[in-house]
Amino acid sequence: MIEALTNLIYGLLAILFAALIFLPKFGLIAILKKSKFDKSKILIEDALKLLYEIEYSGINFNVEKFVEELKISRKKVDDLIYQLSEMKLIIASDSNIKLTEFGKEYALKIIRIHRLWERYLADETSEKESEWHSIAEQKEHCIDENEISKLNAKIGNPIYDPHGDPIPTADGNIPPQYGIDLTELKIGETAKIIHLEDQPKEIYSKLIKLNFAVGISMKLNKRVDEKFYLELNGNRIEVDESLCRNVTVEKINTEDFLTGIVDLTELKKGEEAEVVMISRLCRGQQRRRLLDFGIVPGSMISTEIESLGSDPRGYRIRGTIVALRNKTAKQIFVRKGKSVAGK
Repeated sequence: MIEALTNLIYGLLAILFAALIFLPKFGLIAILKKSKFDKSKILIEDALKLLYEIEYSGINFNVEKFVEELKISRKKVDDLIYQLSEMKLIIASDSNIKLTEFGKEYALKIIRIHRLWERYLADETSEKESEWHSIAEQKEHCIDENEISKLNAKIGNPIYDPHGDPIPTADGNIPPQYGIDLTELKIGETAKIIHLEDQPKEIYSKLIKLNFAVGISMKLNKRVDEKFYLELNGNRIEVDESLCRNVTVEKINTEDFLTGIVDLTELKKGEEAEVVMISRLCRGQQRRRLLDFGIVPGSMISTEIESLGSDPRGYRIRGTIVALRNKTAKQIFVRKGKSVAGK
């Protein structure tokens, strides 16, 4: 009896073990196959995206760039090129590699998903700007056409992502890119930022810390060797030429450049000023909160209360006192007006 029961238990365990290994959808073999398929799919899509960017830039294919960007071996690159060719996604020759029409459509679909997700993260969430790219990189491989169409409609069918890159339409059309490299700006000229290159991440992070953002105006005051001296958001900053090469601008008339503006923290107690703009770096929920307070261009605002250490401060806007941390107040730009002390 005991022996029969033991055999039964072993038999059930054997069946359970086999199920864990061989179940069509949830078994170990199925999971491993899916994992391998997912990694292969991601590699293919990353390769197509990179090939499109290379073609878009007008340069020839470079094996070393593939090794560096995709972080795979030279042999793996050769295998990948063969696979893409077999799938009719590329046409490979001894001197170059070109996307087929099918390959281009596939690449644009991935780019569309990526840039729409970055737009969503910028406008609808509080995710850090430095994280938009990596989050979108994950999302671009696991979202379908129906989901991305809903997302596109939700955020208002944007034309450009938050870095100024054009977002391909559902049928593969791409809005035009324009502008000049910031390094081409002449002393005394004013311009508006229309694109920030978000790779490499190290350079992009430095630009963020300097308060560069798409839509912000600037003026080139001086240039000495490889240093650019700019007026940006009411501040005078010094920027290395290596950073400026990752910034695309559009020239604007000097009279359209906002002069005499300061950030809100510059207001002393009792001073009143006119709100000129909220920085483009202030996005998502934080921006909507400020707009709900009535902090919009043209509104008058004054410093009313200073806490110990002056952070936060109380500001009067449209008859209401609101408390703002200095970190937030620095993203609100104003033009000083009359004193309201003694009111």
